Amino acid sequence: MHIRPTGGEVPSTKVTTEAWLGCNRPVIYPVPVPVRYLLLLLCWSSALSAQDDHYFRLTYANDYFGATDYYFTQGIRLEYGSERDGWLLAQEGYTPTSIRDDRIRYGDRPYAGALYVGYRRAIPTGTNWSFSHQLIAGVMGPWSLAAAEQRYIHDRTGNVAPRGWKYQIANDLLLNYRVNARRTLLDFRYLRLDGLASARAGTYHSRLQLGPDLRIGVLPVTDAAGKRRRFELALHLRPAAHLNLYDATLQGGLLNRDSPYTLTTDEVRRLVGSVDVGIAVGRRKWGVSFTRTYLSPEFSGGRPHDWGTIQLRIGGGVAPTYGSW
Repeated sequence: MHIRPTGGEVPSTKVTTEAWLGCNRPVIYPVPVPVRYLLLLLCWSSALSAQDDHYFRLTYANDYFGATDYYFTQGIRLEYGSERDGWLLAQEGYTPTSIRDDRIRYGDRPYAGALYVGYRRAIPTGTNWSFSHQLIAGVMGPWSLAAAEQRYIHDRTGNVAPRGWKYQIANDLLLNYRVNARRTLLDFRYLRLDGLASARAGTYHSRLQLGPDLRIGVLPVTDAAGKRRRFELALHLRPAAHLNLYDATLQGGLLNRDSPYTLTTDEVRRLVGSVDVGIAVGRRKWGVSFTRTYLSPEFSGGRPHDWGTIQLRIGGGVAPTYGSW
């Protein structure tokens, strides 16, 4: 494990009353900066998704659904786009197994946060194969405001205040590229089986992922233009194997090596398994899904972890994303 002198923290930014463009809705309680912009985009979403082939999607993940409060503890993601391409804004937070300690928990996961934007584009093939790629850019460390976000949520919900964010992974820049591949293996009226593969490389995560995606139930039908033509009510199951080559939330950033505490390369487990299981319901103009994710330990001495993910889609042109964060 690597240890460095501690740095300062970024305080929560608060507002009292504000009227946002297109919303005309006062805010009468403190709102951290990331949440403020998320709510602003929500207010605009109904107008943006009015275009027939575009959608707005909100994804919220939290380990509260697994009755825990450690490791990957929260993720918020907003997307706007179509089946062809789209933009996203996301924030993630990670903590050790206890947030009560005002000290470094050696041998445990470091505190870490990330805030980034991204662009995704599909690569049409006209076959049973489909491909897409994605580029994200952002920051990690105090610049991500993940500490302020968790403090705010715990304060509003009456939970214990996190005390160790001063020891989080240091500020650094994130730049990551991801390519995804999907191949349809079986396609029946009430069952579909796809094979999935993805690869990520950059200053945030470098990993390979492989696994099947099984959906059973009333599955959506889309035409050549990507328009949904049927009600959907389906269960989904997606086990996956991950080969982790580098993880900045565990090992620190590549550009700034002055984090107070990180795990060494030898402490990070290279092969990790996960299972996503959930349910999705929707029609052409809307969709809701809930997924429970189970993850094997990511580092030596670590625990298995699980969390839940809620996803809301407004607009058409694309099916909900099955799977975890």
